[in-house]
Amino acid sequence: MHGVTSNAEKGYTLLQRIRDDFPGVKTYALTSFEDNKSVLELKIQVQGLAIELMQYVKQAGADEITLIGYSQGGLISRFLVEELNDNGLVHTLISLAAPQSGQYGAGTFDKHIHDLLYLILGQEKTTMLLSLLGGATGLFDTLCSNEISIDVKIRDLHAMKINNLDQMLSVCTYWRNPLKLMSTRKNNSNYFSTMNNENIQTANKRYKTNFANLNKLVLVGGPNDGAITPWHSTQFGYFKEGSLNEVETMRETKMFTEDSFGLRTLDEKGAIVMCSAYTNHTMVVEDSDTYERCIKPYIGVGFY
Repeated sequence: MHGVTSNAEKGYTLLQRIRDDFPGVKTYALTSFEDNKSVLELKIQVQGLAIELMQYVKQAGADEITLIGYSQGGLISRFLVEELNDNGLVHTLISLAAPQSGQYGAGTFDKHIHDLLYLILGQEKTTMLLSLLGGATGLFDTLCSNEISIDVKIRDLHAMKINNLDQMLSVCTYWRNPLKLMSTRKNNSNYFSTMNNENIQTANKRYKTNFANLNKLVLVGGPNDGAITPWHSTQFGYFKEGSLNEVETMRETKMFTEDSFGLRTLDEKGAIVMCSAYTNHTMVVEDSDTYERCIKPYIGVGFY
């Protein structure tokens, strides 16, 4: 499963390696929501990709599969597990440099904000919005936190028919400002919070059961990533609440200690593998060393 603003072609090198090393394994590349469509609302993508995935499962006659997801695709793959793994269909999930605990770091995304907004809004509205909000710097945090300054003429946004942009951009779904995590949890109505079962009153026990049905969860990431911030998110760590410097490891996070969607359960049965990647974010899916250490040993029942 490809990442944001990318497509299945990004994974062809990996796909060919798997086919060469495991000729008896049927492999497929998920092609829904490629390129500009990959920035659409995450919930819509998961629903569409679930249909495509199950079509391939039926075509292959598979009882078990290995699911590999890169970057945003790794997060989507985790959500697919939660939605579809009632009968243990997904044996192994390999998450490649995916923001499993969220993403924060305006510098990484602000340079792409014009292109992403253009895909959603078109050129004219994008130019007007950037002008209205004073440029791209820090804009992702403004939009994704749904906290447009009171100085902005809200009526102008309505006139441009720009509403709920924080729900329209896929990246905003998993944008987590560590200085605002408490308020985020109080307003835990977005899709990321839902799939993490952050609201105890509305928690879906099926998500937890399905995720815990995994036989193996391989989390691939490392400090040279350069895109996912903090990189620890690739292995379910994240910034400590209220800090932009301190980081909690997976076992220190609230989602682990509370076992809201089965992460601690998986760990307790020895199903989680932490595998370090030594290359940058864009190369991890093509890197031969990462493949040999972090992917190849866990391919047995196959799907890409």
